[in-house]
Amino acid sequence: MRRPIVVALPALLALTLALAPAVSPSPALAAQGRALSAADIFQLEYAADPQLSPDGSWIAYVRRWSDAMTDRRYSNIWVVRRDGTGHRPISAGKFSEDSPTWSPDGTRLAFVSNRGGSAQLWVRWMDSGDQLAITHGSQAPSAPAWSPNGTQLAFLQLVAQPALVVGTPLAPPPGATWSAPPKYTDRLVFRQDQVGELPTGFVHAFVVPAEGGTPRQVTSGEYHHGGQVYGGGAVTWSADGTQLLLAARRGENPEWNARETDLFAFTVATGAMRRLTDRFGPDQSPAASPDGRSIAYIGYDDRKQGYQNSLLYVMNLDGSGARAISTTMDRSVSSPVWSADSRNIYVSFDDQGNTKVARVALDGTWRVVAKDLGAVRRRIAGGASPWPATAAWRTP
Repeated sequence: MRRPIVVALPALLALTLALAPAVSPSPALAAQGRALSAADIFQLEYAADPQLSPDGSWIAYVRRWSDAMTDRRYSNIWVVRRDGTGHRPISAGKFSEDSPTWSPDGTRLAFVSNRGGSAQLWVRWMDSGDQLAITHGSQAPSAPAWSPNGTQLAFLQLVAQPALVVGTPLAPPPGATWSAPPKYTDRLVFRQDQVGELPTGFVHAFVVPAEGGTPRQVTSGEYHHGGQVYGGGAVTWSADGTQLLLAARRGENPEWNARETDLFAFTVATGAMRRLTDRFGPDQSPAASPDGRSIAYIGYDDRKQGYQNSLLYVMNLDGSGARAISTTMDRSVSSPVWSADSRNIYVSFDDQGNTKVARVALDGTWRVVAKDLGAVRRRIAGGASPWPATAAWRTP
């Protein structure tokens, strides 16, 4: 029997403060007969990044909130059953957590948390509630992804490099406290909104045993990996667990071509690299088919226009036979997810302000399987802070 597609977002909207307060006053404010004010941001909470457990019975998500006493935003991981019962936090406190990710067997949940003072990768055993920080590095990990057999986690992390300094800095006397030496940069992009000065170094992919241990760097070179312009993004595993698939900016002068990324496969055991795509344009979001034969991804041939649709592509595991299969949709698509039988790919897309999910067959035929998912982005004092209302689904 084919299982119905399950969309997580509506359940979260019904069970949490989630997104409705962002578009209409809360009951308390409505009773007062006044509109929202800037100070009301501290009364709003938001649900984000819902993730379904492998058996579809639980949803883990990020609950974001703001604290008036510290004037800071925080986030914690919550879980809720698919039927709306069992709604509970798995953490609580004034720290930031994100990226909940279920293990393949659904017995563990990985996430990033700074509860110990610095952001680290944590794993929680769902039956006992035991939790363990499995990284202890000086740089924050991101985008955790379980290996197919559940024994390892891949993640992205900055490999820092020393800043360029002017001249030869003097050594301070013993016990003295000096300011940092003057420095300069030779990078085209060295600042970013909401971040400030970008740290020096490059983002690379790592793997670490799921029960803790020493992380091992898989990618190499002075390039950013993961697909984002200034580093970060996502990493995924091949179906057999021997390779990491990810987008990278490894071309000449990558800062000069902000939209240029290609897909690569890195052998986990050796770090050997194999290029999968090689064209001018952004290739992103690789997803390996369950049967191990194909890779779906998002991209387009950059014709240097103001806007182009991001298309769904499929290629063989070795990078050959690439073809676009969403050309008849006339919409940009994102977030490809394979069906269990490797015959269809689910993607999300926006249609006249309505976020939908489509099931696309390998011959390019498609149909909408979920709609009215919505999306919320809001602006916070100090700069734009996009927290989209994302949807998660379990494939038939």
